[in-house]
Amino acid sequence: MKRTLAVTGFTMLGTLLVFCNIQSVKAICVAVTAAFIALLFCLFFQKTRENKTLPTVFAFMIISLLILLISNRNYSAVSQAYNGKEISVSGYLTSTPYKQNGKNYYIIKTESVNGRNEKINIRIVSSSPIDFKPTDKITAKVKVFLLGADDETYLNYYKSKALTLGAFPTGEVAVQNSASIRIDRLILLLREKMKNSILHLLPNDYGAVITGLVLGDKTNLSEKTKNAFRFCGVSHLFAVSGLHITVWSMLFFRIISKLKMSVKKASAFSVLFCVFFMALTGFNPPVVRSGFMMIMIYISNLISREADAFNSIGLSLTVMLMINPYEAVSISLLLSVLATVGILTVSAPILSVLTSKLDRIKNSRIKLFIYSVMSIISVSISVSVFTVPIYIFTFKSISTLQILSNLLMVSLGTLCMEISGFAAILLVTGLGAVGKPLLILAGIMSKLLTQIAYLLSSYRYSLFPLDTELSLVLIIIFALVGIIMYLIKYKNKKVITILSAVAIVIFSAANLTSWFSSYGKLKLSVADVGNGTAVVMSYKGKNIVFSCEGEYFAESAICDIMNIYGISTVDYLCLPDGFSHYERILDGYNVKEIYADDVKAFENIRLSSAVNKTDRNVICIDDLTLGITGSFAQVVFGNTNILILFSDDNHSINYDCDILIYKNHIPSGVNTEFAVSSCGKKTFGNSDDIYYVSENGGISLKIENDKTFKYRRVS
Repeated sequence: MKRTLAVTGFTMLGTLLVFCNIQSVKAICVAVTAAFIALLFCLFFQKTRENKTLPTVFAFMIISLLILLISNRNYSAVSQAYNGKEISVSGYLTSTPYKQNGKNYYIIKTESVNGRNEKINIRIVSSSPIDFKPTDKITAKVKVFLLGADDETYLNYYKSKALTLGAFPTGEVAVQNSASIRIDRLILLLREKMKNSILHLLPNDYGAVITGLVLGDKTNLSEKTKNAFRFCGVSHLFAVSGLHITVWSMLFFRIISKLKMSVKKASAFSVLFCVFFMALTGFNPPVVRSGFMMIMIYISNLISREADAFNSIGLSLTVMLMINPYEAVSISLLLSVLATVGILTVSAPILSVLTSKLDRIKNSRIKLFIYSVMSIISVSISVSVFTVPIYIFTFKSISTLQILSNLLMVSLGTLCMEISGFAAILLVTGLGAVGKPLLILAGIMSKLLTQIAYLLSSYRYSLFPLDTELSLVLIIIFALVGIIMYLIKYKNKKVITILSAVAIVIFSAANLTSWFSSYGKLKLSVADVGNGTAVVMSYKGKNIVFSCEGEYFAESAICDIMNIYGISTVDYLCLPDGFSHYERILDGYNVKEIYADDVKAFENIRLSSAVNKTDRNVICIDDLTLGITGSFAQVVFGNTNILILFSDDNHSINYDCDILIYKNHIPSGVNTEFAVSSCGKKTFGNSDDIYYVSENGGISLKIENDKTFKYRRVS
């Protein structure tokens, strides 16, 4: 078995990806038993025993599941011991502090809890900043709560970050200088100083873009800039991964090689540099995966053997998943692994097809330029194809500008990263006379990069919605065909290339057909925002968002619906009486027009010059008409009548409608065939069908103009 580490790593990833989402001890125990029986069965037969692949797969399935059981037990023990209690903690920062939504966040690793030696990660949230450095020790009394307790998706996210508990201070926080200096705290201090030196000279979005490029730190990016890069399909520039560690480690290798150092010594120092760089960037999953790959390359120089990329990926996965099995559900790790596999497997064949006629060009410079462009395109296509499953299940949409954006922005972003990285190091080491001009130059490049992102993301159809059910069926079919071809060892490259191209065409055509078929239908979703009403509508490329009250997670719920619809531009943002939770939409999306029933409400809303303010109460889009007031909205779509109530104080309304969306109570004068309660509380009304958004997610409707419609749950 040539790729043992690849088999172990990908077996663990696949096993844990499934069972981290099941959360059933009984199911895990059944799976362990089944895998153990299968392992014994494989060891019984000489052929499978000698091949070693199947025994290795089943053995590491068992190991993965046992590690998961231990992790779940530890999580339960910690949560039961501390959830809801006031405790005394002391410890040190494990990552740089950040600020979000007016709150300050500090992730610490405790040295002691209630006077006992215990190491757990706690995220402390404070309304006022706490002034302490990574080398300082913090001691505080805090009230503890479980992170992600109300939502399994968020719960798994925090587990993938090795975070269980959140807390807020209940008294004074004591900060003291530590007598013991550890290398990890010094590296964290260096990271914080690099970040601060960049933001001190460039205290704007351009500086925040640079900290994202150099350190992978996106906490200072505005919602507008973050979304602009996401809509363009180049948010991977801020994920410190293969691009970053490859560039920096190769630069380091070349520099020390120039010092007349042998290849083996240069490789040994480069291994240490990779470990240092992983620590500097906070041991993010993508950079750890890439770091292991580069380490394997340098180790191959030391032992005079060629490194295998798939074994390198497998090794990094095995190590990370043994430390924390919930890394398997980390979106950044999955994107990183799938993107790398895509580049390794199909990038070269795609490039070969794209450059097949290149020999006809005689001019070497033109040929080199075209080859470079085609290389970027081949990488973009391979990454896009292999990461589509993640976009389907997580983001529900994909950027239509990904290839163009990568062509325009990746090279510029890489150069900006190199210059700003050197500048930050020079500033930290006291060489500001050289570092400041370099950082200013990098700031100009960052500005150009950001402006390109703004320009491209303003395209209305920069995001394309993916039909989840249809896409899932197609991916399963393509995967089965691929597995069969692998098992029968089919190696005709020409046929494989043609089949791959056909699969891409079928997948694209199917989703385009689905999109065009629903273009003339009114798509309407009621988001689960807690105690409030939020509705997203899309019709013929025009998008309307209603936001009224709701809980702290309301904006995230609305944005999730917008992702499903592939919305990057909001034509009408409607804010009825008692509105809230509009900032993220206003800051992060291209909002064309904003409506409020009370003109004075605009005094408290920060608006750019590109947004039109209006108090008009009628919106017309072809055969769709919306009448809006502060407490309700009437929607007429052909012969279909829809009533949206933003308040329970609409007792005087008398209206017959086909679809009713209301908060808690249906007014006695309203008659409807189909009703959706936005607050999810059980009520009694005069409707035959009442659906509650609190039951497994919001409600999405596809409405015809002849009173017919289809609906489904949106999780």
